[in-house]
Amino acid sequence: MADSTEHQELLLLYQITVNDLAYFKSQQWSVANHCFLLFAALAGASRLLGDTITNFDLAAITILVFAIALVGLLVIWKLQRSIHVREARLVAARNQLSEVFKKAWSAKEKGESVIKVVWFLYLALIIGPLIVCRIIYV
Repeated sequence: MADSTEHQELLLLYQITVNDLAYFKSQQWSVANHCFLLFAALAGASRLLGDTITNFDLAAITILVFAIALVGLLVIWKLQRSIHVREARLVAARNQLSEVFKKAWSAKEKGESVIKVVWFLYLALIIGPLIVCRIIYV
């Protein structure tokens, strides 16, 4: 067990890391939501143009849709890397805390997640542009 100063530093690190994890996970959802809003705006704009839409307009909208998806995927992936770093940091900090804490922490195992939320976001950002293209080209 660490001395008093180290213990306080570990608790501070633990708290900051937990907050970072919550922030990064909420940012992943925020990025995905903003991408979907942009997809909807582009699909709506193409519908508003109706018969006046040109092939250039369609190509530009298509490029924008796929660019938005690519940027969204990259940002979510980068956030996921940050989440992995924070999770490892959390485990390392937790291992330095008292046996009482470790025992309380392990009272009930969470188990492995069958579905990783980040994969849902990745999939949605891959399928989203295909749906938008279907809307604008029909």
